[in-house]
Amino acid sequence: MKVSKQVVSPAMTAALESVGIDPYGPVSKSAALRMEADRISKEAHDSLDGIQPGQPILSVRDRNRRERALEKIRKAGDLLRRADEFDAKESPVNSEDVNGN
Repeated sequence: MKVSKQVVSPAMTAALESVGIDPYGPVSKSAALRMEADRISKEAHDSLDGIQPGQPILSVRDRNRRERALEKIRKAGDLLRRADEFDAKESPVNSEDVNGN
């Protein structure tokens, strides 16, 4: 597992330590990708919360907002797929174990 080095502000360090998280602890690439995917997905869902299901597109602005949200959802899905690929590389499964041989 690779360790990501980044500068953390004193306020952020104190906040993370207050909830039991080591701000300088190791972060795997797949965990970082999953956190980014969750953040992007939440942004997309927040922008779509004001739209009722089945509501038609009312304006160009409305259409653009929906397109931006869908693009964010696609990006989050891509990040999750990349995280799965990193997980697969870190812990390869032996095909003989799966087949029982």
